[in-house]
Amino acid sequence: MNQSSDKLLLANGKIFNYQSHDAVYIENGRIKEIGDSHTLFRNHTNVQATDLNGALLLPGLGDAHMHMAVGGKSLGVINLVGMNFGQVIKTLQAAVDNGKEEWIVAFNWNRSLCALDVKKLNEVKTNLPIIVHAVDLHSCCCSQIALDRAGIDRSTPDPQNGKIIRDSSGKPNGNLMESASDPVTALVPPPSNEQWRKHILDAQNHLLSLGLTSVSEVLQPELEKLYWGMDREDNLILNIDGWRRIESWNGEPPVAAGNRFRVQTLKLFLDGAFGSRTAALNEPYNDDPTQNGLLFFDDDKLLETLIPAVEAGWRLAIHALGDKAVSQACRVLAQLPQTGINSKHRIEHAQFISADGVDELIRSGAIISIQPVHLLDDIEWLPGRLGTERCRRMFVWKSILEAGGTLAIGSDWPVASPNPLLNLHVAINRCGFHEDKESTFDNNEALSPIEAVKAITEGWASATGMPKNHGTIEEGAVADLTVISGYDTSLQDWSDAVVEMTICEGRVVYSRAS
Repeated sequence: MNQSSDKLLLANGKIFNYQSHDAVYIENGRIKEIGDSHTLFRNHTNVQATDLNGALLLPGLGDAHMHMAVGGKSLGVINLVGMNFGQVIKTLQAAVDNGKEEWIVAFNWNRSLCALDVKKLNEVKTNLPIIVHAVDLHSCCCSQIALDRAGIDRSTPDPQNGKIIRDSSGKPNGNLMESASDPVTALVPPPSNEQWRKHILDAQNHLLSLGLTSVSEVLQPELEKLYWGMDREDNLILNIDGWRRIESWNGEPPVAAGNRFRVQTLKLFLDGAFGSRTAALNEPYNDDPTQNGLLFFDDDKLLETLIPAVEAGWRLAIHALGDKAVSQACRVLAQLPQTGINSKHRIEHAQFISADGVDELIRSGAIISIQPVHLLDDIEWLPGRLGTERCRRMFVWKSILEAGGTLAIGSDWPVASPNPLLNLHVAINRCGFHEDKESTFDNNEALSPIEAVKAITEGWASATGMPKNHGTIEEGAVADLTVISGYDTSLQDWSDAVVEMTICEGRVVYSRAS
């Protein structure tokens, strides 16, 4: 539903952070007045009115880290989420038998549920190449045909920032970490522009139905031009903060913002992920003492790369998961030139920190972009990978806030669910819907309901450098809003909450009733 109106009155609701008011009047995409329903009805006649029937009115929910176009694509591809070995092979074989693809490409493979290598993928009867992406998108497993087409054999050296996993004889076993997968993925036929457009629109519709009004999108390099065109054509409803990958940066300053799209941030990786043991650690992995992960830069090279970008006016979004990478991000950010609004850079994930990691994060001046929903997957296998003692230094959200830091909440979709209500619930309760919290991670690091809501609304606006009239409910603010029913009045438990409406710039762009 895309209900267009210059004026809109939302009445009889519960407004986040307001005790005495229950109505909001919107005009020309802005919140014009906040008050009680009776007064606003009297002040504004001949206006479209919506009775919220006690529903909760939140600032529009934001997702500070996702792969929107890829997420839209993932809605229609082979999804191996939660599957064991037998289910994976059966699903891949069904895709082969369907006979519509040149390559068999699957996503969301979970190593802890299903170990794969070339020999195991041979159980799929096909002459087509197979590539199975791990759930973290930092590694994959390929069939022998895929390896052969990419020219990867026992003589192929490990690339920079990547690793080819080999059997005891030195032959690649199909598992490719980080950049080692590039020669294979480069051979997969890419979607056309029209197919990408459909993926983006499918993603947008899905995200609006979840109550999201704003997202930060890690752009595929070839899609930036498409996004700009869609913005000019008014096809973008979500407020999209696009990130250019730093390897695609050509030295230009940031692009002037469009209507619902901007590109003013550069994304770079310092390390990999825990699932593939490529997150950079100060001490080895518990379940493989030969591995410390991969750190992609030394400090000098990193500063050489980042200083020109910052001086040109770009914000930075720096991926750092392991304690070694997080410390490097903090160390380097503290040495960058200060350039006014662009000085608020961000560290993505900061999932595992050193013993004095909170102090490091605060000294860096960065906004910390977290993904609470990752806790749900990681709790199943991370203790074995890092050990219970180190797990106590993961997901330390409360300590960062109490030390004076700023948090923004995202999902990393399609790596994890983009449902912002689930993200809120995990941030507050350290567990999923209708679940009991466990003690694997320090539960004292949970956020309060108010802190969590602010991190998923104001946090997105702060992290993206938006004006202060975004991410809040106040007079003069942009009318990006999310309406929720079935909520717990304490805002502690979001298990039964339901999105009733999503409103962007004063327009009802999603309504459950319709």
